[in-house]
Amino acid sequence: MLFYFYRKAKISEARLNTMFNHAPLVLIILNDKNHILKWNFEAEKTFLWKANEVLGKNVLLVVPIGEQDAVQKVFAAVHREQQVVYHENLNLKKDGQKILCEWINAPFKSQSEESNFIICMARDITEKKALEKKLEQAALYDNLTALPNRALILEKLKKALALAARNQAKLALLFCDLDGFKEVNDSLGHKAGDVLLQIVAKRLLQTIREMDDVGRLGGDEFLIILQDVGSLENAQKIVDKLCEAVAQPCQLNSEELITIHASIGVSIYPDDAIDFDALIHQSDKKMYQTKLKNKAIKNAYV
Repeated sequence: MLFYFYRKAKISEARLNTMFNHAPLVLIILNDKNHILKWNFEAEKTFLWKANEVLGKNVLLVVPIGEQDAVQKVFAAVHREQQVVYHENLNLKKDGQKILCEWINAPFKSQSEESNFIICMARDITEKKALEKKLEQAALYDNLTALPNRALILEKLKKALALAARNQAKLALLFCDLDGFKEVNDSLGHKAGDVLLQIVAKRLLQTIREMDDVGRLGGDEFLIILQDVGSLENAQKIVDKLCEAVAQPCQLNSEELITIHASIGVSIYPDDAIDFDALIHQSDKKMYQTKLKNKAIKNAYV
């Protein structure tokens, strides 16, 4: 009878080991010092270390130095609170490659209740996060220029206006349109027009301050947010720099070198408007007025 129970227990243990080793996610068992007691096949596949290379070692060997303090706090909380803790962190593979993993760390005690263990369940989410980032990029950023798209720049404007109101600061909204862009598209083709938009977007981004934002509304229209600008005069200085940057010659291909100019309208919060739509309308209106002036000046020299 004793032999029967012993044999049954051994079979159960064997089944458990088989399930542990062949589970489709990383399974690691740690002792109370966070040393590795068990390391399944998926852990070998994910981190490239064989079980016999890591057993008895601290699990921090798969954690970059900069992440180790945070991970140790997680394990300490599991041991102390005896609760499951979820977290994400960078991990190291044997070849030095870093991957992002999500972890579930669950406490359990030995049958004698003398030792605390942690069973760690993990999976590599590097590709998943990269895909999420690409989808976010596609949803919020312009595919051609990599600038915030219409939806994102308008959302940034709403937040910037709320911040300006809270700090009682002035904000400048610039509506930028390129003069003669249609002619470039018509004469040189849409590919050249796309290259021109990319060049202009880069120049706008490089000219504004780090605290400011620029986005593409569509076509050759851009919206620029200047935070805590102080006055219209200060905003105009930045406008002058933007116009100067845009007006630098553009090399569209091996043969074509063109010059294009920008018409920029400026509205100031709260001087010109305090309402979101009204502020955009004012900057659009002033941009159109600037475009007419630029056209008149150009015609005067023809």
